[in-house]
Amino acid sequence: MESTVSVVIELTLRPIPGHFDRALETYANFVATLEDELDDLILVLLAADPSSNTIRGVGIYEHAEVAEGLTSLPVFAGLADALAPHLASGPERVELNLLNLFAVETELGADGINDATLVEFTMKAKLGHVAEVIDLYAAFIERYQERVPDARLVLETAHEASGTIRGIVVYDHNELADAADSSHLLGDFVDSVEHLLASPPERTELSVLHLFARG
Repeated sequence: MESTVSVVIELTLRPIPGHFDRALETYANFVATLEDELDDLILVLLAADPSSNTIRGVGIYEHAEVAEGLTSLPVFAGLADALAPHLASGPERVELNLLNLFAVETELGADGINDATLVEFTMKAKLGHVAEVIDLYAAFIERYQERVPDARLVLETAHEASGTIRGIVVYDHNELADAADSSHLLGDFVDSVEHLLASPPERTELSVLHLFARG
């Protein structure tokens, strides 16, 4: 029976030194093909940071089984083969539950991205406290959107089996990201949830290369 549960797939690449641009081009071409041919794809986000040797793609699928089935298709095998000469290790694929999604634009390509910045905020909850951290983070995100209206995209995900809760926010430029990160709102939230976490929260910042949200 078909499930209507949406799922978030993150695919992260770690290129070999000197191969960053070629790996990025290969991945970007794949993302464009998938976006055009797969109606089940709700959102596609591509971001990168050469300084940390990271390329990350985020896809949100309307049906979880569609995302799972794609990994067995020839198009994914072709992507793996094309990327192999450029990567230090295999692509890192993570499947996450979608908790919250807010997107301002329906389509934003290279011309509209300009200096857009992605901030990824990841927390790992202690055993027995996953649901509590998810609820606290959801409440924080709601307040955050009210008080920081400049976010172009807000995405909240969870991997409950590992206790990982992750938020992704896309801003038009990094000055907005820096201002939001230094706000009392974020600091107060971290203070309130810190005792429920197995390790300190992690913040990652990437440049946005492509963002597309269907409808």
